[in-house]
Amino acid sequence: MDNLQFWIYVILGVIYLFGRASKKKKEEERPSTRRQSTDSQPSGPKPLTFEELLKEITEAKMPEPEPEVTTKKRGYQEFEEETIPEYKSYDTIKEETYDEPKGYDFEKEETYKTFEKSRFEAFNRKSYEELQLEGALETPKVEFKKFKEFEKEENNSLARQVALDFEDNDKVKRAFIMAEILNRKY
Repeated sequence: MDNLQFWIYVILGVIYLFGRASKKKKEEERPSTRRQSTDSQPSGPKPLTFEELLKEITEAKMPEPEPEVTTKKRGYQEFEEETIPEYKSYDTIKEETYDEPKGYDFEKEETYKTFEKSRFEAFNRKSYEELQLEGALETPKVEFKKFKEFEKEENNSLARQVALDFEDNDKVKRAFIMAEILNRKY
């Protein structure tokens, strides 16, 4: 029986090797036909990738201005000096204005009236610090254990007791020793 099994493995191995050899020959023949077909085509410039095209487009749109460099002489030394861009005054810039629809009076609206009233009252109100100094503010009452009656009571179950026992290292050691004593192998 072992002899028959050995010969079956040998035959399968030989078939496998012949299959690999024939597959290699087919692969060697295919590239040669591909090379001939590519050689007949004219070799042009390599097509650009999307990233290269995008880079060319962005560089064409935004040319980098080079700062002007002037050379000055001070005694026997030459040094380069960059030109400083001109100072722009922001005082001359006009504020943006919004065109309102004709015939619309926003001052008649209730929200505008409320806003103006609160803005006027804000200057007359005292600050928080001033109110504290005058004693007008009461100190907040702090009550501890106010919601104690709503807390859920813990159930002393066996699983909870075991979990608490595992927190103490001495109890774990004792439990291990007791387990070894009670569960003898022999």
